[in-house]
Amino acid sequence: MIRFVSADGTPLPRQRRMLRQWLETIAGHHGAQIEHLSYAFGSSDWMADLNHRFLAHDGDTDILTFDYSNPKSHSSKKPPEPFRSINGECCISPGMIREQAVFWKTTFEDEMHRVLVHGLFHLLGFDDRTPSQKKQMRSLEEKAMALRQR
Repeated sequence: MIRFVSADGTPLPRQRRMLRQWLETIAGHHGAQIEHLSYAFGSSDWMADLNHRFLAHDGDTDILTFDYSNPKSHSSKKPPEPFRSINGECCISPGMIREQAVFWKTTFEDEMHRVLVHGLFHLLGFDDRTPSQKKQMRSLEEKAMALRQR
């Protein structure tokens, strides 16, 4: 089950039914099933607070991913093994996504979708700490974006 919730009245993305189907399809392509995945949307202040409390980083960020099924999933140096089920939460700052969309010269909707699937890939065990991991993550995101049905 995929839920979209607002932490503080922040608007939720449109086309949530399509997004749920798309994200479930992506998980299936990687041998996983989504048991519970929550996408929480909030203000830049809310996200900056989470970023500071959980990562000791200052300022807003686009997404924070919390894996409740396998907390060690991000430490793998080789391609991750798929999980049987996904349990996690992704906290998202639409304000930061809006800034990134301008920077990357893309639409807000496309950047939002990229960030949604980025969080899912973290829950699938992929990381983006090193240059090679970032390249792999970007490739996965691009493939996933091509699978969207609008």
